[in-house]
Amino acid sequence: MRLLGPPWLSRAAIAVGYKVPERCTNPPSKPFTQATPTNPTKKNRQKGKARKLTREAAKNQQEIETPPTIRYTITSRNLLEQAQAVAGRVEVPDGLRKVLKRAIEARQRCAQWFQTSKVENQYSNEGHQHFISVLEQTLEILGPGKETPSAADVKEKTKGKKRQVDEASDALWEELRNRFQSLAVQETPDADENEEVLDESADYSYELEEESEETKMSLMIFCFFEDMHRVQDFLHSIWRGFKAGDVNLMTASLITNAAVDVVRQNEEEILAAAPNLFSKKRSYDTIAIVIFYADAFSQGQDPEAKMKSNEFLRPTPFDDFIYLSTAKILMKFDYLSAMQPKSPDYPLPSFPLRAGFVSRPDLLGTPYMDKKEEEDTLLSQLLIDLDLYDTFGKETREHGLIENFAPAEDELSFGLRKLRKEGVISVWLVFAARIFLDLQDILGKDIIQGRQELRAIAGNIDTVVKSTGVFSPTGDAICWLQKEDRYVKKLSEINHFWVINFDFKTLRHMMWDNANISKPDWGKMGSDAPSPNTSTSNTTMKPDNKPTAYTEDDQRRAKQADLRGVKLPFDPAFANMKTTMYKFPPGYDGPVGKDTIGNMLRKDFGIGDELVLPEHEENARNLNLRMIKPNKNPEYIVTNNPTYCGLLALNLVIVNEHAGLLLTNYHTVTTLVAHLYCEARRSELLADKWPEMDQMIEMHMDIMFAGKLPRSANEAYIRFQKLMGLSTTRRPNFHQRGLPYKEPQYKALPFSDAMRPFFDLEAPFHASLGHLEALVQSEREKIHHESKHKRRNARRKLTPLQFLMQLIDFVPSQIPKIQFDYITLTKTSYMFIRRFRSEIRRNLDIDYPIISHDDSIQPLYPDMVLKILQEGKEFQNTTRQRDQPEPQSPQMEVVARVFKAYFDIKARVAAATAITAA
Repeated sequence: MRLLGPPWLSRAAIAVGYKVPERCTNPPSKPFTQATPTNPTKKNRQKGKARKLTREAAKNQQEIETPPTIRYTITSRNLLEQAQAVAGRVEVPDGLRKVLKRAIEARQRCAQWFQTSKVENQYSNEGHQHFISVLEQTLEILGPGKETPSAADVKEKTKGKKRQVDEASDALWEELRNRFQSLAVQETPDADENEEVLDESADYSYELEEESEETKMSLMIFCFFEDMHRVQDFLHSIWRGFKAGDVNLMTASLITNAAVDVVRQNEEEILAAAPNLFSKKRSYDTIAIVIFYADAFSQGQDPEAKMKSNEFLRPTPFDDFIYLSTAKILMKFDYLSAMQPKSPDYPLPSFPLRAGFVSRPDLLGTPYMDKKEEEDTLLSQLLIDLDLYDTFGKETREHGLIENFAPAEDELSFGLRKLRKEGVISVWLVFAARIFLDLQDILGKDIIQGRQELRAIAGNIDTVVKSTGVFSPTGDAICWLQKEDRYVKKLSEINHFWVINFDFKTLRHMMWDNANISKPDWGKMGSDAPSPNTSTSNTTMKPDNKPTAYTEDDQRRAKQADLRGVKLPFDPAFANMKTTMYKFPPGYDGPVGKDTIGNMLRKDFGIGDELVLPEHEENARNLNLRMIKPNKNPEYIVTNNPTYCGLLALNLVIVNEHAGLLLTNYHTVTTLVAHLYCEARRSELLADKWPEMDQMIEMHMDIMFAGKLPRSANEAYIRFQKLMGLSTTRRPNFHQRGLPYKEPQYKALPFSDAMRPFFDLEAPFHASLGHLEALVQSEREKIHHESKHKRRNARRKLTPLQFLMQLIDFVPSQIPKIQFDYITLTKTSYMFIRRFRSEIRRNLDIDYPIISHDDSIQPLYPDMVLKILQEGKEFQNTTRQRDQPEPQSPQMEVVARVFKAYFDIKARVAAATAITAA
């Protein structure tokens, strides 16, 4: 086991005279020899004298030898001896103390969670407790060091102040840090730079004596689930903020999907740590079974016997800790993967939760179990409709009804599809399903808020796109470049097909009617099942048997069970219901076919018409077992999944940004008007501000104005001339430039570039999330800090949980930028440029020529703006007395009046609207 302290501690001890015992030294590894390439590739081939020198060097040394690695296995006794050797003689880095404290705390939490094993002949847990004791003694020997503020102190000091996540101390992250860092320890970054270095010709490795794989994994898995509960609480606060209006939908959705991806990454670390111990296809089962066995031992039970007993149905605190009830809902649908590539007819067969309690109906009927039955229905309904939704998206594209694939899905929908297609049940999928169920409680009736916000965003975008006339049959429109029409069509398709009209509803209604789901007897299980009005399952209210969480007293009594030598099952049976699909040839619909099926069921499972064992038939009839019906709401998969709504809204906004930029780049009028607007403001001819144009300039200052605004009329003229590639001395500009204009080319924001591959179905979500994390990290490093400590913290790579916290502020800062309305600004700029031309002709009798063009582009507008700015430059260069004001260009005065008239009208309209609303 690698440890954070031993590399530094061992080297420091050796530096002060400590002798490593011979029995700790392992044979050094063999040197690694690599031949030096003597025939470089053509691409890297040198020439002349350099090639000759390289050839001579190759003759002198044909081989490169990597020094051997010398490994030391450090025992607990050696660790204490090294600490005593170092104490008082070498300054111990504070980082080392912090890491030791975290390792001790993590192991203590795990030890406190597990209770002492009471099973006879089970394995001793003294080794684990001894190791905690060794770490504590090592920390005590090294001394207390500098005191760091506690989490409570930090909270008190920062109370009432605006949260600054990037400046938070280590103590502030006490409740949200990745426990895995306390398990695999690396070298501390705070080690003394002046420490004495050992022989550089060899690599030294210091490792502690290895724990058993099962014991080590039980600690890691405990921390894994503990982290998930902390992330779960964090997401609860995010969605409560959404409900209160403090967090927008897209931010909440992106953070939720990112949190699920964090769980996925940690799960992959566990699978990679012990590949022979876990099944990747059913990773939830094989990961959870490790601490399930330890929990069973702590209760003095045989885990295998416990899983086979109907007492396993009784809810326990452990079940909630590992999300077992949520996992069991998903396990009902693992049969679907065996039927691929086809799925059963709509709706998918889904047994209710109570079908698994026919042997213990006494456990049902309590508020806690009623809630679990409700969750079973909600999650099953989502999976049932998602299966039809996938079929709908695939077939509509195959039949040419849509050109693009269905929009990118959220992590939960992606995981549920892998469950249906491949039978994969992972921990991260169980966690995503748990969050979906939590949102039903947190949002309650406000669950529709996400769908409403998505529809509003889609409606606004649709109105703006239609206002260009791009879909007008008359052809009088502001058009996109023909090869870029596909982006506009994609935007319109997502808007109408998947959001506004949501054509899936039509198929859903048809399938509902074909399956006769509205009939009272639909979904009955068993030949003699009573009708709903004769059900007696909930006639009396029972005391709630909701399991309580582990108390502090339980934790103080707890010690970890040692799993050395325990053979864990590779395919544990957590599910108490299993669905098996039989395929029969045509002709099995009649009485003969039913008898054949019945005989097969009796042979394979010992059950008959009632689908249960004979001794439980009476219980089954009393429980009134029925298949789970699809939800009555045909938009259920969208309405009740706000995480998907937020992701789809973000998809729409990013596609709309891209389409708007393509339009702006093609028509150039926004750039023309921006330069005239800035010159009118600089010359003080215009006092009013244009917020939309100011935001456009701020976002694209580097391209539009080479990084800074002009400070004179001459500079404004030169900047514009260079930007547009225009000239006043050569042949006409539109002949030089050609059509269409190709500059300037404004770019999407880095945030959009990070997410677009995912929304374009070119990369998985975690790949785009990696780009987003790099972007957040770079933004942190741009912030100037006076403190050296804060600058160093800004350069450190964020932990996954810190990254989630950073998204709370980062995403809301980006969304207004990507929602910027380039299309409306382009239309408004066209209105201005036409008005400038007409007013200059009317007031100054200057008639700028224009030519027609099929794509509504006017190639001579840039030349007109150049002439206006040139006049301003010439007036500025006019000889005058110092006390005389700068003469103004008559054309710029006309431009300023046009701007002012528009802004006045806009202000009056806004005031009238406000009065009407009041």
